[in-house]
Amino acid sequence: CYPYNFYWSLTHEAVMLNEPQGYHQAQHEVCHAHQHWVINGGAPLDPQDYDLESWYATAEGQSFTASIGVGGDWPWQLSAVNGLEDFAWTCAYWYEDPAGLLGRSPERYEWARRNLP
Repeated sequence: CYPYNFYWSLTHEAVMLNEPQGYHQAQHEVCHAHQHWVINGGAPLDPQDYDLESWYATAEGQSFTASIGVGGDWPWQLSAVNGLEDFAWTCAYWYEDPAGLLGRSPERYEWARRNLP
């Protein structure tokens, strides 16, 4: 198993480390499940797409990357590696701590306000 939290699209499971963690980390993994749903309603993915890369081609993925960009100014200490992770943290903070998201990244807050329920 991986030494970090992850969403496993093959079984639709968020796998969490066996250690105390905040709600942000759990919500982050749930937001990856949301990405899977946006790709194809949660149906099985092509085995080469288990990491959800096809999310970038969805309307949501294109909107997020066009509004936020990818790379450059990462407000996240953890998982600041790509747009998939950036979205998952943006989404997690939108649901768990919107004021914290606004303080970290007003442009991400504004995107979430316009695009997430």
